[in-house]
Amino acid sequence: MKTQLISRISYKQVFKEETKIETLLNNINILQSLEILAIINKYEYKINFKSDSELVFILHHWITNSNIELKKKITKCYYNLVDSTSILNKDFSSVKIINHFATLRCIEILLFHLKSTENKKIDAIENNENLLKLYLLVNDEIGERQDLVFKKWYDENLNEFNEVRLHLFMGLTHVQTSNNYFSQHFIPEILKFIEFEKWLRENQSYTKMVTEYFKSMGLSGWNDYFKKVYDINKAAIDHHKITFEDTSYNSLLTFFSEREEINYEWNELKNLQKRPILKIKEEYLILDLVFLLNKFFSGIYHDLIEISQNTYKNNFHQEYNTKFIEKHLLINSIKAVFKNSHIQFAEENIKSFKIKNINNISLPDYYIRNGNKLFLFECKNSFLSIKNKKDLDFELIEKEIKEKFYETGDKKKAVKQLINFILNSETGKYSFFDEKKKDKNAKYFPILITTDHTLNFIGFNKLLNEYFNTELNKLEYDLKKRIYPLTIIHIDDLLNYNELIKKLDIFILDYHRFTSNTKNRFDVMISFSDYLKHFKLKDKELLRKKSIEHILKDSIILK
Repeated sequence: MKTQLISRISYKQVFKEETKIETLLNNINILQSLEILAIINKYEYKINFKSDSELVFILHHWITNSNIELKKKITKCYYNLVDSTSILNKDFSSVKIINHFATLRCIEILLFHLKSTENKKIDAIENNENLLKLYLLVNDEIGERQDLVFKKWYDENLNEFNEVRLHLFMGLTHVQTSNNYFSQHFIPEILKFIEFEKWLRENQSYTKMVTEYFKSMGLSGWNDYFKKVYDINKAAIDHHKITFEDTSYNSLLTFFSEREEINYEWNELKNLQKRPILKIKEEYLILDLVFLLNKFFSGIYHDLIEISQNTYKNNFHQEYNTKFIEKHLLINSIKAVFKNSHIQFAEENIKSFKIKNINNISLPDYYIRNGNKLFLFECKNSFLSIKNKKDLDFELIEKEIKEKFYETGDKKKAVKQLINFILNSETGKYSFFDEKKKDKNAKYFPILITTDHTLNFIGFNKLLNEYFNTELNKLEYDLKKRIYPLTIIHIDDLLNYNELIKKLDIFILDYHRFTSNTKNRFDVMISFSDYLKHFKLKDKELLRKKSIEHILKDSIILK
């Protein structure tokens, strides 16, 4: 797959006359338009099947009955934004109107105005044209945010420092989601759900909170929730609108669709993520399949965090981070990759050794040694602030990144912790649990495990390696040459690829070799996740039951 720059067609490129979102909304049938956008969202991969199929869709399906002048304006924009070779081949793959984020943003805007115009009758041709204009205005909105990044970080003599930040902040100007890789969302969501239920089953102190949560949705418990969410998602895969004859599904569907008073200010689509369904009479419109899929695990987690903070005032959030993510889930996710191969120690196993002052020794969350290859894992359930991403304050965003993944005052975080683990191993401080014979031949693979998909955005791995290299340069050459670059791995990748990436050292080396040698300036900045998905393991069958037997064992879904 070749990564390429996409030119997004905006309102200003098509129309000379100015208009505003509010003006267009007065002449749009909201429900009808929401259904159109839901269909576009679901089938975007088909719309982009061929290099000219998006233009064909817009001309012959979206505005099929509009006048020829409008169609000429749209077509002219496509031709103006590609080179002569592409025109001859009718290759418009580098020019887009339709994109997943703009679709979701339009849905969000329409939802806010749902009640104010629900009884209006709008001519179908006028409605579709105004919806297209709204879509183009949203592309303007996205473009204006990206212009802020270009003005700050781009110049003709782009140095590496600015290039990293150019790509990173460009990635933050929109939410990177996709319905095209459904299975890669589906597998980890289910597996995390299974482990989450197991962990909560062992922690009786949260039983009342969880029980009340399920009752608020009209459900009897975990089994009932899983079955209904599974059935809803299964139906949503094949249909953009769903309904169930069994009325017991209605309370959960209502929970996923009822909305509090919202506004349509830029907010990273949080309202839509929380409620990805819209009830229309007796049917439920699926606004976004991935957001619905997230109800298996991510939705429960965020809901329980909110309940624990607002109602129960307990330590659920803290224990979720330290005991579930950094221990329970991390251990079982790594086991899906390595099973019992190599020498392995989780932090809690290391702490079981009875040695003096063990609490004063900084330890990795997970430690693996295969011969002279050492994999040192640090796991972080840290998320970047929605407000900072929304405001696009470059200085505040990087300050937050440093505080969460580099250092806060004198406190070491992620990058510095990994350096510290390497030094501890190299100086023999870990010999009480793993006595290496030849310390001076050890090769180190520092790995940061994350849960925030933002860290899979383009540029993040390069930025953290910029910090990492600052620390590396303080070390002696003999040690420095045995340390490989830091690699960010999302925990979902461990669950998705499991034993496929058992030879993790090879995948890591190939990834960094690829980003160092590619001539494509976008691919230089891609994440490890995107490298696996689009290059190294593209189209590979993911699920291997043997790798996840330990997760399925005693799970709620097998009862």
